[in-house]
Amino acid sequence: MTNKPLLSALLILSTLALSACNSQQPSGGSNANPQGTVQTETATSRDAALLSAAEPFEALTEQAATASADKLDTLITDAKTAAAGVGPSLDASHSSSLKDTLSAIDLANGKDDRTAIALAAVEGYRTLIVSTSGTGAVPAAVSLLDYAGFRYQADLAARPVRWDDALQALDFADRQWAGLNTQIRDTKLRDDFTAALAEMRSAAAAKDAARARKAATGELDLVDRLEQVFTAKP
Repeated sequence: MTNKPLLSALLILSTLALSACNSQQPSGGSNANPQGTVQTETATSRDAALLSAAEPFEALTEQAATASADKLDTLITDAKTAAAGVGPSLDASHSSSLKDTLSAIDLANGKDDRTAIALAAVEGYRTLIVSTSGTGAVPAAVSLLDYAGFRYQADLAARPVRWDDALQALDFADRQWAGLNTQIRDTKLRDDFTAALAEMRSAAAAKDAARARKAATGELDLVDRLEQVFTAKP
């Protein structure tokens, strides 16, 4: 998935928040904006904020293994800034989980354990995704398929490779896909995604790291196509 710059994300959020604010202002003394509309716009703004905050965690997961020390520090700072921005929007359980994630990232960074950084960051990504209302154009299951692919990749980068955890990530992906695949009208895309998950499982079962990495890249590319299906105009 493409990671947008944090500044652009924040600008989008500011626009959405301003729109929600303006919708609550009375016009000419009449109730031009029913309460339901305000609530919908508030939920939309909150979801946009959470999804934007998830992006730096995604970037950190993807780049933890290869980033320079300076770049890694920047990625970690971006994730912390994003988390602080949405902290008040999280319930107690998700707020606690995100704090634990940030602590785990700092601990792993102190040990220069790039795999542990990636694994902690991807859990932060998941926490923010499941904190959304789930009513957006793109189902949360699509983003959670991304999560499963990212975790699988991080497991492959570990030394030794975390094959058991990679298989658990696939179990999670299978559950997401089972609830999503009936919504995909493109039969080729549906079949391709099913095949990608099967290849990831076969490669992990064979403990073939090169094959598994290729399969994971294919799955993540297909997640991008799933997003396009749900965001395309009718």
